[in-house]
Amino acid sequence: MFRMDDTLLKRLAENFRKYGSGKIAMRKKYLGIWKCYTWKDYYDHVKYFSLGMLKLGVKGGEKVCILGDNDPEWCWASLSTQAIGAISLGIFPDSSPSEIEYILKHSDTTVVVAKDQEEVDKLLMVKDGLSGLRKIIYWDAVGLEFYKDPLLVSFTEILESGKRHEATAPGLFEEKVRAGKGEDQALLAYTSGTTGSPKGVMISHANLIGSIEIWLRDDPLYDKDEYVSYLCPALVTEYILGIGAGLVAGSTVNFPEAPETVQEDLREIGPHYTLHHPRVWEELARTVQIRISGSTFFKKLSYRIAVRISRRVNELRDRKKKLNVLWKGLYQLAHRTVFGPIKRHLGLSRTRICYTGGASLAPETLRFFSNVGINLKQVYNLTEAICVAMHRSGEVNPETVGHVVSTGVKVRISEEGELLVKGGTVCQGYYKDAEQTRKAFSDGWLCTGDAAHFDRDGQLVYLGRVSEVLSTSKGEKLFPQFVESSLRFSPYIKDAMVSRGEGGDHLVAIIIIDSGNVGMWADNRKIAYTTYSDISQKPEVYDLVRGEVLRVNKLLPDTLQIRKFTNLFREFDVDESELTRTRKLKRGFLESRYSQLIDAMHKEAPEFVVETRIKYRDGKEGTIRTPLKMASVQGGTGE
Repeated sequence: MFRMDDTLLKRLAENFRKYGSGKIAMRKKYLGIWKCYTWKDYYDHVKYFSLGMLKLGVKGGEKVCILGDNDPEWCWASLSTQAIGAISLGIFPDSSPSEIEYILKHSDTTVVVAKDQEEVDKLLMVKDGLSGLRKIIYWDAVGLEFYKDPLLVSFTEILESGKRHEATAPGLFEEKVRAGKGEDQALLAYTSGTTGSPKGVMISHANLIGSIEIWLRDDPLYDKDEYVSYLCPALVTEYILGIGAGLVAGSTVNFPEAPETVQEDLREIGPHYTLHHPRVWEELARTVQIRISGSTFFKKLSYRIAVRISRRVNELRDRKKKLNVLWKGLYQLAHRTVFGPIKRHLGLSRTRICYTGGASLAPETLRFFSNVGINLKQVYNLTEAICVAMHRSGEVNPETVGHVVSTGVKVRISEEGELLVKGGTVCQGYYKDAEQTRKAFSDGWLCTGDAAHFDRDGQLVYLGRVSEVLSTSKGEKLFPQFVESSLRFSPYIKDAMVSRGEGGDHLVAIIIIDSGNVGMWADNRKIAYTTYSDISQKPEVYDLVRGEVLRVNKLLPDTLQIRKFTNLFREFDVDESELTRTRKLKRGFLESRYSQLIDAMHKEAPEFVVETRIKYRDGKEGTIRTPLKMASVQGGTGE
């Protein structure tokens, strides 16, 4: 019926032919009940929505943006767009109106498919600046019943229009799918914008199919597998696993009811493979650690013994040693009594493979999950190069991001230590930015901007951004991401930013405490506090954080250790442009915003007063003055 080798739409058509109504392709939880969609349902929704968009006037090459949380409609809208030769792009649902306006304007988007009233309201706020926007299609009508804007039309109306169109043009959808080619552009994916404005990365069908096939060649998935998709598919890795891999492997993709129910829904489904962002893995590690620290003596002892058994078993496996009956029995006992309950609580009871990618993960975090029997693998990829390196089963080195994928990708290290990539998973360039495309590519090699090297086993070691390297006067180099991710392994530190100290021979750090875990710690010690700002400045909390900083300092050379730190009075804020939507630090912006605070840590002043402008509900503005302690790592606060 169709060739299967060059577009996701042809994979969908093949799965429809193979499974029809006999196998579930998707589930979505509504009001506590899982609603199922077969492969026929999947196919029909894509078919009729694409025909409805044709009737709406969407043409090949036009951009259709999807804005909203993960739902089946997200997948249907993206594939429907590609089916008619148009190009889909995604925007993170928590994006601000100004961020949405920038991407819609830059991408020349003509149609937006939005989830609900919240997203529609954002779009209506900026519609006057979007002259090319013709329609806003919404799929959740709650709260929108009385909106009269002519831009608005419901998802259901487009589906019904598509059904009527098919009656007058039978076979048109199949003809469009058959005409799709691998070299055609499928996605426009925007970078996170850590170093400036987001750039639109042009990704072809061949990029997607090639990346998925390489991924599944190294880590096979099966049609009986389950996956829970909760990360926004605007993140390319989630698009690959949540949409692409499900289509290629024929597995079932599940969508949680809401962001707040993800953990509960994970436990209910028990997926066979899963993807979490590094920040999520760090949060899970903090949660497990704090629960263990607050458990009974017997449970703590059981956990420590189980971890020692697991470490020994992992050592033997790394050395390719055969496990004897004793170690096999001890490991199975540890799994049943200690690790099994932990995995069930995390929703990973059936999970064969866990992935993390998109940012660095501290080796301590990866070791932690390995010790509790979770097969966590790092993946190195970029928006511009979807699949580059990943850990192989049985060869997970926490210090690396794995081997370069088996076929289709070439990698080399430049004389400056920058990682260069070439192959079928590399993008077609940047949309409307020939200059940036020229800078990013050199003789066909993508210049990633990341520093890396290979270890003795041929695994790729990711160091950090070349532009962010910290150097001392003696020529020693350190990448701040390593230090920051090591700090975040602490159950009491949610985030951190390190900066070079005075003279370039030591570091200072701005610490964001985990208010939940620190609050529990303070409650157990009868330490009174009121607000986040109050608890962050408690001397006892500074002593607690100091211990965690000392732990990380042991990993660093003497000349590049953290000498001073302060606990910030609030968390870094995405909406203040301090973090990207994927929770990466916007380092340049942060160093500029907190430059005076960083300078104060270089000096002997015991504290620094931060002034913050706030707006009250009545529209009035005021200033809050918050004193922050400057803490020496070796001594007390203010020393």
